[in-house]
Amino acid sequence: MRIIDRRNNKLTTPDDWQAKEPIKIFPCEYRGEKTGDKATCNSCSSRGRQVDVYQCSIHGTCTADYRATGVQWCKRCPVFQEQNQ
Repeated sequence: MRIIDRRNNKLTTPDDWQAKEPIKIFPCEYRGEKTGDKATCNSCSSRGRQVDVYQCSIHGTCTADYRATGVQWCKRCPVFQEQNQ
């Protein structure tokens, strides 16, 4: 299977997806230390990847770099978005 990576318009395969670096985001004053738990990423090119879960003083827990089922993702947090405008 091959698809076009919309970030750079190149054809990629599932093997290429695992090699991608995490999305870099600004630090959040509410995000704490890693909890030691992992969540399963559900975003398009990283689906199935295990990602770190962090403590969050607003949501309880969050993920910093990837979207995961049942855990707040910093990039979609309204408070985080307001901090980084």
